[in-house]
Amino acid sequence: MVSVDGLPVFWVEPRARRLTTFAGTLAAHAPALRSVPALTRRALTIEQIDGAAAHGAPLAAALRAAGARADYRGLVFDPPLRGDAV
Repeated sequence: MVSVDGLPVFWVEPRARRLTTFAGTLAAHAPALRSVPALTRRALTIEQIDGAAAHGAPLAAALRAAGARADYRGLVFDPPLRGDAV
């Protein structure tokens, strides 16, 4: 669960295949998306966003701007390198 100012913005399931957003605008999600790589120590692949394929989801461009790369399965966040600040 990722929150901004105490309000839930989105949830990433434990195996990270699905991302579910909560009420809010894309502007509210943008700052929180930068925290996604810190959620795991290994690559995080998001296959679905709000039940739709990740590549075509409205949030896909914002995820790519936050550092995700396209993969045949979905959008992938690589873990931060050691010493990288989040």
